Amino acid sequence: VNLALYENASALRGLEQYQNVIANNIAASHVAGFKKVAVSFEAVDGGEIARSTHDRLKNEMPGSFPVMKNQVDFEEGELRQSNNPMDMALRGEGFFGLINANGDVAYTRDGQFYLNADGIM
Repeated sequence: VNLALYENASALRGLEQYQNVIANNIAASHVAGFKKVAVSFEAVDGGEIARSTHDRLKNEMPGSFPVMKNQVDFEEGELRQSNNPMDMALRGEGFFGLINANGDVAYTRDGQFYLNADGIM
């Protein structure tokens, strides 16, 4: 097993995921209630990865591999005034609880509400 090849492939995969997260943060930054994702990397021993997949690789992969972690940043964003009387905003922690079409509760911080043609919010 060429350890350097696996380490570099893992690093490149992490960087690709990082770029995807950053691109998504930029693309969705104008959406009301959007919360950016913060990215961090940490090193995981090759043996730990092997134990989660194939035990026989444990001794063949002694190096460290970069692993990316995502965390949603729930800090309060800026409040903007709108002309829609149904728009709402949250200060501090919390979510709006909404009932979706299946009758399940869905949570969001997007406060841009409206009535559909049937008068349902």
